[in-house]
Amino acid sequence: TMYHDNVNSILPYYEKIARKFDGTKNKHAISEDVIHFLAGGAPKKVPKQMQIIIAGAPASGKGTQCELIVEKFGVVHISTGDALRAQVKAGTELGKKADECMKAGALVPDELIIDIVKDRLSQEDCATKGWLLDGFPRTGAQAEALKSAG
Repeated sequence: TMYHDNVNSILPYYEKIARKFDGTKNKHAISEDVIHFLAGGAPKKVPKQMQIIIAGAPASGKGTQCELIVEKFGVVHISTGDALRAQVKAGTELGKKADECMKAGALVPDELIIDIVKDRLSQEDCATKGWLLDGFPRTGAQAEALKSAG
């Protein structure tokens, strides 16, 4: 499926720090596993502020886990869809370009999504609280850009 192809293209960028969780468990058991990992089972080299990426197939419970992670750790939840809509609503140059694509029924190109996410990550709340990316990266190009950005 398209989801698995995309995930397989981003995993090599994070293989040393990625952690897979059993999505067949109930949401509370998954949440306990995730929180345990983030609280103490994460790799030794953890940034001062948490930087979390959540990936999963559509309707796999990512939204539920995001809510629980935000509640427990106070990180900023960044959904690419929300970030896109915020840029469009604010009338920024990035938002205008994204709006043109969406109105034309086209996918928003990787470069534009990358710029929108990088812009959001540069904001003060992300720098002070850490962040949780939901829906990004979805492609190898996005993963490479995120890794290159630090």
